[in-house]
Amino acid sequence: MERTETDRVYDITVVGATGFAGSLVAEYLFERLEASQFTLALAGRSMDRLESLRDRLTASDPDSATPPAPQLVHVNLLDQNSVDALVHKTRVVVATAGPYSRYGSLLVASCATYGTHYVDLSGETPWMQRMIRQHDQQARANGACIVHACGYDSIPSDLGVLFLRDVMASDDRGEPEAIRFVPGRTEGGFSGGTVASMLSMFADARKDAGTREALRDPDSLTPDQHSSQRSRRRRYDPWLREWTVPFVMEAVNSRIVRRTNALTGYPLGTDPDYREVIRFGRGIAACIKSYAASFGMGLFLLLLLFPPTRFLLSRFILPKPGEGPKVAREGGGSFLVRLIGYSSSHGSSAPGAAPARTIGSTTITVSADRDPGYGATAIMVAETAMLLCGQAETNSVSAGFQTPATAFGLPLVERLTSAGVKFVRG
Repeated sequence: MERTETDRVYDITVVGATGFAGSLVAEYLFERLEASQFTLALAGRSMDRLESLRDRLTASDPDSATPPAPQLVHVNLLDQNSVDALVHKTRVVVATAGPYSRYGSLLVASCATYGTHYVDLSGETPWMQRMIRQHDQQARANGACIVHACGYDSIPSDLGVLFLRDVMASDDRGEPEAIRFVPGRTEGGFSGGTVASMLSMFADARKDAGTREALRDPDSLTPDQHSSQRSRRRRYDPWLREWTVPFVMEAVNSRIVRRTNALTGYPLGTDPDYREVIRFGRGIAACIKSYAASFGMGLFLLLLLFPPTRFLLSRFILPKPGEGPKVAREGGGSFLVRLIGYSSSHGSSAPGAAPARTIGSTTITVSADRDPGYGATAIMVAETAMLLCGQAETNSVSAGFQTPATAFGLPLVERLTSAGVKFVRG
């Protein structure tokens, strides 16, 4: 099927628009239709649910002006012809339907083949690795920009590191020797779609050695795979000088940060000291708490590996697909994370003594007054899609499988800050 630019009747198409995350993205984009002057389509497998969503979006005061209603497109994400027909009609695809290992592969392949730009909310590292290996060369050849992890995974991490490096450069501090991502106050929760993706990934890991290796390898998304931090993590962090445990999303976010580092020529070195941690403080009590938290987290992950316990968790405890945190539906919630960059300098000391080492740090924060996984994520991926749509109009797209930082850089930081996902120093 040949495609010309005149076939692109939609600027942005939200795939999986009737899901929990997709409906929030669709609502955010629809509110900006008129000002942004782009055409919006909503795609899914149920036309009845799509019509219901459209009616909800367009319902307003009859005396007020409303943007044009979004177009509706039926798509079966497991049928290549159906996916190709959709991809031919749009400039930018926003994929919100997971698990991506089941519903995203044909869509990514089609976008790479036909030069359609693509963003998603995936945190499924093994699947991202497969997509990059299978389709990066074709995406580059056809001019398609494909960007995974454009939500809370992994924009605060990836763009946060970029913004931190820019702040440190402006202060003449050079590149950081170590970076710590430290989550602060958070009000929100998981949705059923996120849980479904997590359960699918753990089911695949139990059966497939390649999936297990991709989950373990910190360089699973790095082109050259120079190194791997396989040494056991210490609970006591020598830079923070506190007891810590890994943040649950580090296994996704650090891979994106390391891919950005590789694609930009390794400014942080071939084995960057980047970690995402939860702090417990200092002293014996903090040490005990860190080990207890680590044990609890390990037990939960172990339960996810075995089918009987995974079934019980999904059946009685975890949210179902289509469900989401109440706070996100009501437009509330919040999050704040800090990224701390450390640098050191060696000065003179007493005659005959070793040079004194002075450690300095620079801190930036990323925050929003919205639930991180859904309210804020909807802003992140929607603003990313609109920026990518603008880049497409000016032929300034970076082709191939990019990261949020390599595809958009600081302009996306500025855009998100204006939209309420704030990147600030200090």
